Amino acid sequence: MNTIEYVEAVKKQLRIESDYALAKHLDIPRQTASKWSRGKSQLGDENAIEFAKILEMPEGIILADMHAERATDTHTRNAWARVAQQLSTISATVILAVGLAFTPAQVETGFYQKGFTNNIHYAQHR
Repeated sequence: MNTIEYVEAVKKQLRIESDYALAKHLDIPRQTASKWSRGKSQLGDENAIEFAKILEMPEGIILADMHAERATDTHTRNAWARVAQQLSTISATVILAVGLAFTPAQVETGFYQKGFTNNIHYAQHR
């Protein structure tokens, strides 16, 4: 994703429409939010991390996307894009694995929270 797409996703998540409302929520100048919305500038790392929190997504994905967008050469841009894709794939795999690890009844009753740590086993490679 790029800055414009992330801005739109954050606005949707926060249920706001204007750059002014976004700027107010993030405590940034309105011009900054406007530049993001028009693709005139990219998110800095601190704002990217804040966006990740709002979107409830791993910080590394949006950071990699922003570094790819800011990259000045194709090789670097492609490398960052691959990192973002790999992080997205890993994140989706973990979410799927956790989702499959518990039955709906366990999730509903909170069983997984109470007994989950007792089910973790560590192995050491020698």
